Amino acid sequence: MLRSAAVIAFASLLAAATAAVANEASPPEVVLRVTGSGWTLTDTKGMTLYVYSQDVTPGRSACVGDCAAKWPPVVAPAEAKPFDEWSVIARPDNTRQWAFRGAPLYRYAKDAYVGAEFGDRPENDLWRVATKTMDLPPDVTVARTLVGRVLADAAGMTLYTFDGDKVAEAPTRVASNDSVVPAQPKQYALKSACTDACRDAWRPLEAPWIAIPMEGWSVISREDRTKQWAYKGKPLYRYARDAKPGEVKGDGVKSSGGAWHVAMLDPAAPQPAWVKMVSTDGGEVAADAKGMTLYAFEADKNINRPSGGASERGCNQYCLDLYVPVPATGEATHVGDWSTVSTADGKQQWAYKGLPLFTFKEDKVPGDIVGTKPYRVWHTISRSGVPMQGAGGG
Repeated sequence: MLRSAAVIAFASLLAAATAAVANEASPPEVVLRVTGSGWTLTDTKGMTLYVYSQDVTPGRSACVGDCAAKWPPVVAPAEAKPFDEWSVIARPDNTRQWAFRGAPLYRYAKDAYVGAEFGDRPENDLWRVATKTMDLPPDVTVARTLVGRVLADAAGMTLYTFDGDKVAEAPTRVASNDSVVPAQPKQYALKSACTDACRDAWRPLEAPWIAIPMEGWSVISREDRTKQWAYKGKPLYRYARDAKPGEVKGDGVKSSGGAWHVAMLDPAAPQPAWVKMVSTDGGEVAADAKGMTLYAFEADKNINRPSGGASERGCNQYCLDLYVPVPATGEATHVGDWSTVSTADGKQQWAYKGLPLFTFKEDKVPGDIVGTKPYRVWHTISRSGVPMQGAGGG
């Protein structure tokens, strides 16, 4: 019965979030796609939009010329007018461009299909996906981890929920002299089952006494009279064994009364069945079915090498003497961030976020990462998308 109440509460909040996005205003050229952590901005065809960290001068785009060919601006029509958080800037070629919260919007020319986010790569840190984040309390953030985007505290430490906590929707009581009482955020009758010794490992996310509930967020009173934040009817906790931001050591831990789970917003993108994660000296990275490390090749940076080695764009013969393309035969054209590209001889090769994938001949056993050393154009792939320390060059 308690699980049913939680499911009903979650369904109600999800319906409210879906209805809310219908009321979100955006230009005709921009669509707000609902995600667990808010909204992602796309064009009318569903292609992801981006913002550029070099756009620092208000009302001006720093992406022109060759940059604009790779990152096409989202064009605003001549009659477009600014409204709410949306503005229009003039470009050097006399076209106009939409901006969100002052940041000009762009597509990425290499995004190969709807939903692709090839422009959002660790080694390409000047660009990021254009988003509108959900409303959050001041002591809560959204963090990227190896399992996906999750709720975190102000320091970036992962937050968790507990199956054993009791959840039920409660009526909202409002004192008002008005004949029509305004709609109120949902309230929950919650009771944390984590008390006494449990709190040594699982620390409640405290809320200030003046904390105000908002859609999706509520505040509960604990047995020691402190306040605690809850999201979608589930009280939130930190895990004492998580030592740094992004760790999720508490996910799946079992306690008396239930199991602990990360406060998930958006699960990590899927990957092909043949990809496996292996441990290396630099952390966990993606590998092929035999456990050999995969390397994504950033060909655009592979130029002007005076050593006489890989001195041209693409993987030339010198490159192919060391790196082996990962073939794609009879497979899906794309799975999450993984897709296929055509090679010079017309064959299909696996790629990650548009970068072709290779293994390295001098990697002898699973876990070897020798292939990151030659040049700053090879990148290992972590589950979270965060770059491995020291990878990409030596």
